This record gives sequence, C-alpha cells and structure tokens, in this order.
Amino acid sequence: MGFPNAIYINAVDVDGTIRSGTKVMWGKERDNSTSLTAAAPYAYSETAYAYSDTLILYNVLLGCENKPALAAQCSVLKKTYEARRAIHPATYWTNERLGRLESWP
Repeated sequence: MGFPNAIYINAVDVDGTIRSGTKVMWGKERDNSTSLTAAAPYAYSETAYAYSDTLILYNVLLGCENKPALAAQCSVLKKTYEARRAIHPATYWTNERLGRLESWP
C-alpha cells in the first residue's frame, strides 16, 4: 500500500514532523481542546508525527527493493529512518469534539 498521489499540509515542524496534538505551531491551544481528560488536560498538546521521515523511509524501501548490490547502504538508511520515526510515532486518543477517535480505522 502506498501514499495518496497528493498530500496537502500547511506546515512542517521541527524534525520534519507535523503537529497532531492540540497545540498549534504558533503556541495556542486549538479551540475546545483543553478538556481532553480531567486528569491530564494537556496530555497531547505537543504530540507530533514523523511526517518527513515516514515519506523518506517509504522511498528508501521502494528504492532498495530487489537491489542486493545496495544491501549495506539500504540497511543503514532503513535503520536510520526507522529510529527517527520511533521518536515521533503515531499517537491516538479520543476527543470527539475535535473529531479524534482512538479506534479510527
């Protein structure tokens, strides 16, 4: 499975991430986001996803497919981008007012 033909985002953040949390890049909380849970209202405020590293890793995997002569280089690239992605994994939580559901597809 691949990516869609077009991906539209309005900004890329630090480390090539996209903000997925409740705090927008310019520091404000999104509307209606402060009451996620009574125990930890800002638990997901700065959550981000490894957008750039995901796209790069996908292209590394495609480019390295069936290329035994590049096995060593491909192994290094794959490990590098897998490690970078692990820093900002996909995070799911429920906040129905913002349209977020843990069980989304």
